[in-house]
Amino acid sequence: MSAMPPDELANTSAPFAEAARVLFGDWAASFVAVGAAISCLGALNGWILITGQMPLAIARDGLFPSAFATTSARGTPVRGLLIGAVLSSAVVATNYTENLVALFTFIALLATLSVLIAYLACSLASFFIPEPGGSRLTRGAAVTAGLGFVYSLVAVGGAGVDAVFWGVILMLAGLPVYFWMKRGRTS
Repeated sequence: MSAMPPDELANTSAPFAEAARVLFGDWAASFVAVGAAISCLGALNGWILITGQMPLAIARDGLFPSAFATTSARGTPVRGLLIGAVLSSAVVATNYTENLVALFTFIALLATLSVLIAYLACSLASFFIPEPGGSRLTRGAAVTAGLGFVYSLVAVGGAGVDAVFWGVILMLAGLPVYFWMKRGRTS
């Protein structure tokens, strides 16, 4: 933070590489930029794989259409990957006027928000779902769950109004699928 003037830091698209350049020279900026690119590609690879694996696991639990539970001969959830690719492309297409940094930031906020909602639900559920064997929640576990809930709530608030709005819209869009699947399980 103190390696560069705040106005320069705020206007750079590669703050870590620029800070490395200021501190150690051009070679360090290149080294950090390559490291950041490798990190981004690794994260992208993980996100791509999750777009197929999450629907596969949920479908196998009976909470998502069975079409997502099928895999190729090599165990690849092809349908989930293809549908995930189409939906991801649609998100990118709806924001084509944004610059890439703003688009990446928005998509990263949406992805983070979806995880934070799960953290919120799990930390809150620990107070209502009994422990195995019917034992009570220990004081330490209750404190940890409470801190996790507060942290997740603050982080959701920090995601910004746009990300929270679109995150809620996307989650609500899944409710018809949930009710359709629930209806199919009870009949």
